[in-house]
Amino acid sequence: MEENHSTGEVFPAGMPYLWHLAQRYGYASDYTAITHPSLPNYLAIFSGSAFNDPPDCSPGPGCSYPAPSVFGQALAMGKTARAYQESMPAPCDRSDSGNYAVRHNPWAYIPAEAAACRAGDVPSGTPSSGPLASDVRAGTLPNVGLLTPNLINDAHDGTLGQADAWLRRWIPVIMSGPDWRRHRLAIAVVFDEGETTNQVPLVLIAPGLSSTVIRRPLDHYALTRLIDTVIGAPPLRRAVGAPGLARQLGLKAGDPARQHTGSFDGYGVMLMRRAAAAASVRLVTPSLARMWEMCTLTVFSLMNRSWAMRRLLSPSASSVRTCRSVG
Repeated sequence: MEENHSTGEVFPAGMPYLWHLAQRYGYASDYTAITHPSLPNYLAIFSGSAFNDPPDCSPGPGCSYPAPSVFGQALAMGKTARAYQESMPAPCDRSDSGNYAVRHNPWAYIPAEAAACRAGDVPSGTPSSGPLASDVRAGTLPNVGLLTPNLINDAHDGTLGQADAWLRRWIPVIMSGPDWRRHRLAIAVVFDEGETTNQVPLVLIAPGLSSTVIRRPLDHYALTRLIDTVIGAPPLRRAVGAPGLARQLGLKAGDPARQHTGSFDGYGVMLMRRAAAAASVRLVTPSLARMWEMCTLTVFSLMNRSWAMRRLLSPSASSVRTCRSVG
């Protein structure tokens, strides 16, 4: 997920590579964060609630939140979940360290899922080596995943140019894996919160998207609902009232009991993945799930045999399709 920049600061000049992806694939033109500061926005996406807008506290008494998260939902359904955190010293680290900020790691705040977090919340590594690069090469991105950049690369302490360069290094790597090549991966990039306004970028990247603009008002709970829809789980908490994105993304829901999911990583990017005999969706966001106060990448990987990507544009359609309806 990305951090602390409003849409007008980011597009078009602030992050030209991300703007190129937005124009080529798709973006939401009226997308807002929930609140301030960072932590409640991360909780909103990954737990379906901002829990009364806590400050950026560290996990512990008075700063922990109930299960399930979307990670826990996926695991309870027999699916996979993983979070990739840049510069994190140890799995599910609950303390700030260097350029790692625990407030951008929402799984660490769910005590009931502590064991799962220790197993699935890992240092991301680099584009050439480490857990994320290995999962990309193997085609094993999780059903629900999150990729979070560090404080420099998410534009919290660094610049938008540094965040854009970070995406330019990671996105081609993610697209080089079998999940993308076999048309079973989608990517979403989003910011956690804005500065000048709380309207923030949401960019959607998938093989079936072409110059798509989603104009209906959306917020972070729409991402929560998208994750739950893809994994076949009921919408979590406040996501119940959020608009659906599946239709805009060209996804057709089947029997939830037969679905399999991939992963969601956070940096403001989501990846949706489809497996060999199953359609899977992976969502990547720099934490390739949000671009808010900090530049974080979130990745969703969702395998689902009942889902299929369909073309959003017919040969006779205009070059830009505006999506107003919801799934």
